[in-house]
Amino acid sequence: MAIKVPPGQSPPFETIDDKHHAGIIIITAAICLLISLVSLLIRVYVRKFLSPPWGSDDIILLGATITAVAESIIIFHSSSIGFGTDISLVAEKSVNHIQNVLIHYLMIHQIRYKEDTDGHSPSLLPTYSIY
Repeated sequence: MAIKVPPGQSPPFETIDDKHHAGIIIITAAICLLISLVSLLIRVYVRKFLSPPWGSDDIILLGATITAVAESIIIFHSSSIGFGTDISLVAEKSVNHIQNVLIHYLMIHQIRYKEDTDGHSPSLLPTYSIY
């Protein structure tokens, strides 16, 4: 079903129906990115003008914001090539490309604390799980 656009108007950025959900994904990612960036800007303003000493929590927030920006870029790119569209409407090559983009993201960013085998303090070990 094609969308009929009146003369002089642009078609919608993304179609949202039973088989197209990329618009919802993009809007959600954009809102989350905006909240993350506003939080960082508020923190920078507070630390610069109201409470000058920078702490480790500021560095953690900066790292989280950088991760949020990278994740949003990946989501926007994946949505532009078919992420959020029903699999029956996406070409096989695009499905493989989307899966590769998302799996690479998971492999890079899925690092969690794990106990050493001898029971010592936790260390950062990458865990790659696709399931």
